[in-house]
Amino acid sequence: MMRAQAALRRQAALDAIKLAMNPRAWLRGERDRMHVVHAPSLQAESSRHLMRDRGQLQKEVLSHQDCMRKLVVCLPAPVRRRINVRCSSRASNVWGRPSRLGPLTAEAGNPA
Repeated sequence: MMRAQAALRRQAALDAIKLAMNPRAWLRGERDRMHVVHAPSLQAESSRHLMRDRGQLQKEVLSHQDCMRKLVVCLPAPVRRRINVRCSSRASNVWGRPSRLGPLTAEAGNPA
């Protein structure tokens, strides 16, 4: 525990020295020490958050679909056949897009 605290104190001291040296170096003309940081606009930031949330949602949906495929493969053949008939009879999902769920046993390589 004491070693960790000593290491943190050393690192804090080094950080303080660096924070004091960088502005002085910049004033001497060393322009590579400090750079201007551009904050994104509120619209760009909200757009980035929306895209990130959408990506996470897509990842979750695909994960759940994959899990369901794996569970269906474990079912007895007659039950799998009934599920495949239901899935193949639906041409599209709620949003009007083609269903990605398709025949489940054909993808798993198990004959129904």
